[in-house]
Amino acid sequence: MNESINFFEKLISRKKVFDKSFSVYVDEIELPSGERAQRALVDFPQASAVVPFVDDDHVVMVEQYRYPFDRLFLEIPAGKTDPGEDPLDCAKRELLEETGFEASHYDLLISFAPAISYSNEIIHVYVATGLKKVGSTNLDYDEQLSVKIVNFDDILEQILFKKEIKDAKTIIGLMLAKKWKEERK
Repeated sequence: MNESINFFEKLISRKKVFDKSFSVYVDEIELPSGERAQRALVDFPQASAVVPFVDDDHVVMVEQYRYPFDRLFLEIPAGKTDPGEDPLDCAKRELLEETGFEASHYDLLISFAPAISYSNEIIHVYVATGLKKVGSTNLDYDEQLSVKIVNFDDILEQILFKKEIKDAKTIIGLMLAKKWKEERK
């Protein structure tokens, strides 16, 4: 027998504790049992990421410093959508801004929620082909990165065997791009 269970929590109050490019709230909620608890919510705009293929064997990636880890990470190009911006338009803009490349074709690989326990962020990951270098990077004032063209099989090895790639959107994007690439054969 399937019981109908109420899992939903009721918002009692909300306090904004941070507001810059995203907002952080501390919410007081009422549990289905009637007891109260607190939840943290990171209200984050949607984001887009791109696995840009220069050719069948090479992808464009960016290396950038990430403050929470105090180290450099190798990642696929990505960024937040602007208000009202379509995720595909964001992917195109971020590819151009971060790498100086434009692509003639995009396929959506997946839209996923990277941190469902505390954030409403959705990341849309695309694969891009038909790349053409049209300029240099055009970074935000607080963004520093270097553009790398890497061998696709080597970067997959860094994920699967060397465990060197740690960024979730990059791992998901590259692994799905591998599947996408296999299905095109």
